[in-house]
Amino acid sequence: MKLYNRHLLFTALLFFFTLLHTPCVFAQVISVSPAQNAWNVQPNATIQVTFAQAMNPTTFNDTSSFLVNGQTSGRYRGTFAFTNGNTVVTFTPNAPFKKGDIITVNVTNTIKNANDVAIAPLLWQFSIVVNTSVGTFLTKVDYTTGTDPYSVFVNDIDGDGDGDIVVANNGSHTVSVLKNNGNGTYAEKVDYATGSFPISVSVGDIDGDGDGDIVVANRFSNTVSVLKNNGNGTFEEKVDYASGIGPSFVSVNDIEGDGDDDIVVANWNSNTVSVLKNNGNGTFEEKVDYTVGIYPRSISVSDIDGDGDGDIVVANFNSNTVSVLKNNGNGTYAEKVDYATGNYPNSVYVSDIDGDGDGDMVANASSNNSNIVSVFKNNGDGTYAAKVDYASGIGPSFVSVNDIEGDGDGDIVVTNRVSNTVSVLKNNGNGTFMAKVDYPTGDSPYSLSVSDIDGDGDGDMVVANHGSNTVSVLKNNNTTSTISAGEVNIPKEFSLSQNYPNPFNPTTTIRFEIPVGAIHELPLQTTLKIYNVLGQEVATLLNNEEIEEGMHEVEWDASGLSSGVYFYKLSTSTFSQTRKLLLVK
Repeated sequence: MKLYNRHLLFTALLFFFTLLHTPCVFAQVISVSPAQNAWNVQPNATIQVTFAQAMNPTTFNDTSSFLVNGQTSGRYRGTFAFTNGNTVVTFTPNAPFKKGDIITVNVTNTIKNANDVAIAPLLWQFSIVVNTSVGTFLTKVDYTTGTDPYSVFVNDIDGDGDGDIVVANNGSHTVSVLKNNGNGTYAEKVDYATGSFPISVSVGDIDGDGDGDIVVANRFSNTVSVLKNNGNGTFEEKVDYASGIGPSFVSVNDIEGDGDDDIVVANWNSNTVSVLKNNGNGTFEEKVDYTVGIYPRSISVSDIDGDGDGDIVVANFNSNTVSVLKNNGNGTYAEKVDYATGNYPNSVYVSDIDGDGDGDMVANASSNNSNIVSVFKNNGDGTYAAKVDYASGIGPSFVSVNDIEGDGDGDIVVTNRVSNTVSVLKNNGNGTFMAKVDYPTGDSPYSLSVSDIDGDGDGDMVVANHGSNTVSVLKNNNTTSTISAGEVNIPKEFSLSQNYPNPFNPTTTIRFEIPVGAIHELPLQTTLKIYNVLGQEVATLLNNEEIEEGMHEVEWDASGLSSGVYFYKLSTSTFSQTRKLLLVK
């Protein structure tokens, strides 16, 4: 027995000695700011990473080792500062972040510590604040595309600071580029040849030169086409790479943490996803395939388990599941884990909808008997709770999550190809959702993109209508609904606005509106209370008080509370609404 125990002790010591001398550091990051999946980040924010040990400043640059990219705005250049013995690295962008943009930070494995040891790569995302609005949309404006547009992506492809439109035209075997005139209107399309029947488009900087290149999945030629940007929003002739059979969706992401964008493709007919790794110069290796469900139609790449790399989530149309494939840390993937959806899921999107810092899944079910969007909340470890369903329009086809009213949480937006609408489901502030509100689109809307296209600081919708050969632009209505009563604007409906500032420390202002005539309907008593995440009341700002009609502001001082997420609830006898606020000390 003594010999056996000595053997175990020797083995354990050898194991730990090996760990200490392994030439790669995994848990090298103590904290990041902004936090993973944070909402409401200010445009002038800096990015800070705190490492467990001193770093080598010469290995940090904004071109290949520490990359900051906006989904719409593209690459951000900036400067680095090193403090606390080179353990704290702060990146200050040269220009403010674009409101409403989703920012990806890619700390690559080309960065080394002071001992010249490469770090394990780290990737995370956060969302930039949008202006507070009522979260409604103006009547659509249509622009002509090619034939049968199926997919749309908004990106600043010419570097002039506004969102241009890129559309894959399934019927004319082209991508159309519509450049923004600078005010949210668009110039006439310019077409570029693709493969046969392009059905999905994405934009990313695949050659590392700082501009947006186009990647297209070609359904009938079993390829992805890469069209490199010439630097001015025009594009070179396509270069094709083999995918699986019937590629149906494409995404561009750095899945191995080496600083360049790789391609991930869902293959409808071969029931696989293909990963094509970048050679470092915008050309790609042969695909590597991973088995998923039957007829994979959509993918979303995000770090769902908090280990700093991009995991793959797939909507499987004919097996009524979403498949989760976790990244092994080097751009290879573990075997899929499936979660049941409604009938015929067409689309999936990963976003933090309940504000707890991890990636939740939202998928649609497109059967005429379903017509739902399903929400799967992350358990905190990359596994998911059972779905909760919400009604959509008829024939939901594509889903996205964006903060469309500026209250700091993710709202659901879904296109409905049978009812020719887009549905908006507003977040209640806790990852549950209000009933849908529908807006007319063109015929058979399929794909959409949400971005601030007119520069007013809120999220507008761009929809590809494959039945009418158009894209519809629906601008966010960023005005408050009021009626005039002499010299004074009196609201015509109850409203609880997002607090400002948010995040805050230690005081913030809460604004609400009582509509004209409301105080004459009943003895209207108003309550405004603050709750913590456990549902416990922590403050009462109004307690059954009679409030006059009009706009009101209440200041709250949270000096006695700790940092965290709180909820404020306005209640009357005929109205109740809850919103989320964030105290950061």
